[in-house]
Amino acid sequence: MKVVFLGGLKRIAGESVELSIEKPTKLRDLIKLLSEKLPRVTEFLDSVKGVKPGFLMFINGIDYSLLGGVDATIDDDDVIHVVPVNHGG
Repeated sequence: MKVVFLGGLKRIAGESVELSIEKPTKLRDLIKLLSEKLPRVTEFLDSVKGVKPGFLMFINGIDYSLLGGVDATIDDDDVIHVVPVNHGG
């Protein structure tokens, strides 16, 4: 599974991280795992609420809230993008 951080989040968490999960899991569990590996992701991700205000998250291009929020099931071949709403330009 690949988690991609866009915009200013690259400075906080790096451009992306690849993780391997053996079986389908809930998004909340992935967020907990990311929090352990990259503690600063708690600035924009929460395992109870999902993304904090000002950020968007997509699973395979679909807003995670449409897939069940933090209860969405994710697989090893999924790609997750986390995007800040505020950006310069």
